[in-house]
Amino acid sequence: MEVEPKKREADSEGDDLVDVPSKKPKTEDSSVVEASFEIDADAAEDKDEFIDANIQLALAVVKKLQEKQETRACLVFPDKPEKHRASELFKSALDSIDGITIGSLDMSLLDL
Repeated sequence: MEVEPKKREADSEGDDLVDVPSKKPKTEDSSVVEASFEIDADAAEDKDEFIDANIQLALAVVKKLQEKQETRACLVFPDKPEKHRASELFKSALDSIDGITIGSLDMSLLDL
């Protein structure tokens, strides 16, 4: 990224002029790459929200099934970090449901 000469702009209160560096992409490709990094950060946040919503839905389904019949369930996560995150965020909900366990695809049977 190439930095152009600084521009003069009013400060946040509109009083004094301050120097503000202006960024100019070297190429169109570099601006696309920079935009993709910003999108990736937003996507990571959206991904967590999506995963959390799915966990809440799964817990609600298990509760409803248990109202109708005795049911055991296992929520399976793709890896141990996701499993750990969910077990921390949803600890009270998981503790309140009998017969529910959590696991991950990268766990062995000994880890259960």
